[in-house]
Amino acid sequence: MLVSGVQGSLGLLGFLLGFLSKFIPAPFDMALYLFMMVLSFFASLGGGSVIIGGLFLGRGKLTTGKLLVRLGCGTGLLGFLVQLASRALKGLEVLMAFLYGLTGSLGGVGLLLCLSSMLLARKPPKKIEKPIYRVIRPPSPS
Repeated sequence: MLVSGVQGSLGLLGFLLGFLSKFIPAPFDMALYLFMMVLSFFASLGGGSVIIGGLFLGRGKLTTGKLLVRLGCGTGLLGFLVQLASRALKGLEVLMAFLYGLTGSLGGVGLLLCLSSMLLARKPPKKIEKPIYRVIRPPSPS
C-alpha cells in the first residue's frame, strides 16, 4: 500500500466529526476535533502507519501498534470497497477491468498484506490448561 500509494477515503472521518459536533458541548468539541485530526493523520499515511504500527508491535507496545495497523489497513480497505462498489455499479466489464488491473498492481498486493497484518496483529488465543491430578497408587499387598 505504501509503494503503490493506495490510501483510503478520509471523508468518513470528516463526516463523523461534523455529526458528533452536534451532540458534544462546547469545551469538549475542540478535544474531539484534535483527536479526530490525529486519527486522520495516521489514517492518511496508509501503509506507512501499518509499518509504524508493526514497529510498535515489535517493541511490545501492543495497543498502540494494533491501533496504527488497524487505522492504516482500515482506511485502505474501506477505500478499496468504495472503489469496488462504484465500479460494480458501472457494469460488469468495468468491474472486471478494475479487478484485472488490481491483480497485477502493487495496490492489490498491498491489500492482501494489509489483511494479513490485521490478522497477525490479533490477540493470541488463550490456552486453557487442564489441571494436573496426582495419581495415588494403592498399597501393594506384601
